[in-house]
Amino acid sequence: MSASTENDTHIMIKSKSNALATEFQYYGAAIRNLAPAMSNFDDKARILPWADKLFGAEYHVEVLRDKRNRYLASLTINMVNDELGGTFVDDPPSGPLKDLCSIPITKAPPAEWELDTTWSEYVASLPEDYEEIPCSFHDENSFCEADSFEMDEQLDNEFWFLLYQIRPYAALIPSPNARTIVTAWIQTLCRLSSNKCSKMKGLRNDYAYALYGYVRDLRLAGPFQDYPPVKYLVSLPEAARQAAMKHPLTSPFCQEADSFIQAQPEPEEGAFCYIAVTGDFINTNATQPH
Repeated sequence: MSASTENDTHIMIKSKSNALATEFQYYGAAIRNLAPAMSNFDDKARILPWADKLFGAEYHVEVLRDKRNRYLASLTINMVNDELGGTFVDDPPSGPLKDLCSIPITKAPPAEWELDTTWSEYVASLPEDYEEIPCSFHDENSFCEADSFEMDEQLDNEFWFLLYQIRPYAALIPSPNARTIVTAWIQTLCRLSSNKCSKMKGLRNDYAYALYGYVRDLRLAGPFQDYPPVKYLVSLPEAARQAAMKHPLTSPFCQEADSFIQAQPEPEEGAFCYIAVTGDFINTNATQPH
């Protein structure tokens, strides 16, 4: 074996070792943060013996680091779901751990969002001649149809999951007008047929993710301050730029200023001040209310 080949092999082994060490530190930090938040006392008590087992000196040897990290990754995912299942139902064995690949996978029951039919029933109830949102990636002369992209089904499931998450937060938004706008956006996104191409489904999910991020704060911002377009959906960055031009943060009438003032306690004396700073030149016409 030449010297260069030996050096390359040494670099690859060292790189893998560093990656496993980084993974180990990440899972350790995640477990420390997640453990106090576990709602089930028995599950919380079972984390400590598993951590003691996996953080033991015997699992720091080179040949067992990958196996250790796989168990830590599985334990972390279980803790994120606030439930210890599978091999973590019992305390760890006193002897060596089984290979995770040899343990049969327990099929989990459907999650609540998978059983929720609110929006799927809405889509099914749409009339046959309803107007779909046209594809932003195909012109009117070309035909947009579902492609064979392997992530298509996951994109659809992701969309239903986001709608399930959006609904309870949207109901808590204090402004009736904002709740109406959220409903209009959801209906518009639902008008995207499942027969659309994967690029259009990805754009739909981008909007759903952004909308979810805002309704969690019980407010609307960016392109969601207005009703959705009747026709084409532009890319999310372009929609954000257009919204920033129409609703500048430096305007005293913007949604950000209203949200900030409404969130403050009523002062016994004095007043609150909203200051927005921008690096752009001030357009005096942009501060006028719409």
